[in-house]
Amino acid sequence: MRNYKKSVYLILLLSAFNFLNAQNTVSLHVPKAIEIDAGINVTVAQNDPVNLGGNPTAQFGMPPYQYNWTPVDGLNDPSSPNPIATPVDTTTYLLEVIDANGCVESSQVTLNIITIGINEISAQDDITIFPNPNIGTLGLKFHSTMGEVNISFFDFAGKFIEEKRIQTMKGSSHSFDINQYPVGQYLLSITGYDFAISRSIIKK
Repeated sequence: MRNYKKSVYLILLLSAFNFLNAQNTVSLHVPKAIEIDAGINVTVAQNDPVNLGGNPTAQFGMPPYQYNWTPVDGLNDPSSPNPIATPVDTTTYLLEVIDANGCVESSQVTLNIITIGINEISAQDDITIFPNPNIGTLGLKFHSTMGEVNISFFDFAGKFIEEKRIQTMKGSSHSFDINQYPVGQYLLSITGYDFAISRSIIKK
């Protein structure tokens, strides 16, 4: 849907014969300036997928829009309004959007990548999180006995959503219903006796 703001312009008609001024008004539809949203800065672990862009990423101006994300390293589709990023190192992505009238706007977002310790690497190898992205049911499978662990969910602004405490054994699986969560990105924190890991979760 195109969005316009209504403006009134004054047309001055000058007579070539008697130099009398005649005035009339007409209404013209002028597109509202394009607005874009590259997303919010987040901190994640290496190889955690992050959805870039907003909801929507671009609005107003004159659709359709052309999206250009740079650098392209770690992006699954640099021409998408919401590409998935998995950079190895901390990266600032620049988004440039061009509308059908050739108007250009830019914005940027930074993904801060944290390194993890040996215990956390081992813990990540012992836990499988699936599917990710998912559509409402998140599964965790434990490949070793890790005792009692806390499972916490946060939105990507850092706001706490809920926490569950579960008992794990080698080969045990647990599922979590996240159908009530809006579509978007979330942070899953798994904390045990001697480890703490976090993973980015995408809800479609």
